[in-house]
Amino acid sequence: DVFEGVLTDSISSQLVEDAHRCEFSIEGRSFSLQDVLQLEGQQEERKKRIAQFQSELVHALETYLLSFCARKGLSPGGSKRLMQAVTTQMSQAGLANIDRGSEASRYFVGSQGLDQRIAYNLSTMYVHDQEALKLSIVCMRTGFTQYLDKDELLHLAGVQYPRRCKPDSYLYQYATLCFTIGPPVENSESIECSVLDALDEAQINAALGEDEEEVILDEAQLQVT
Repeated sequence: DVFEGVLTDSISSQLVEDAHRCEFSIEGRSFSLQDVLQLEGQQEERKKRIAQFQSELVHALETYLLSFCARKGLSPGGSKRLMQAVTTQMSQAGLANIDRGSEASRYFVGSQGLDQRIAYNLSTMYVHDQEALKLSIVCMRTGFTQYLDKDELLHLAGVQYPRRCKPDSYLYQYATLCFTIGPPVENSESIECSVLDALDEAQINAALGEDEEEVILDEAQLQVT
């Protein structure tokens, strides 16, 4: 993993790279560039806004996390571990962890018409009277009209047949993580991460009738044989 920052060198570079595609909330303070992404043209101005947004978000994250580390009396090594652990989960790595065992992850969806909204909400909570960090992750995919079912692909090896679906289909994933301070490891505090809750839902509304879908499956099976 690679890390960077403004005040530190402990913010996930993957978070920074993808920041403009996501929405963030840090103890109720919102960070989003969704309105800028919808603008066409003026690429230089767009790049400037994205760079500014990345810098502001990283500075806010560092300030918030460093304040938490100071309240907990963490050592420099422990503070670095905490910041790296939290911001790694606020990136594609966190989404990949949600995908493991998720019902929604069995589907590949087409990019045409796809609206993907990813949101991270970072705040504090108390666990056994001890202050801890809570991170909620939400991923919602809507607007797509084609999909592949990985479970069906396993039965029809080598055949890819994107199915059509209605644009009101959706994939939803959610998880809440808790970060607490663990026992010392190598002269600095360890960081423990636990899953408080998780939810995922896949709603695929087929655009074809069952008989038409069966024709597609029959044709795919013929290609295999």
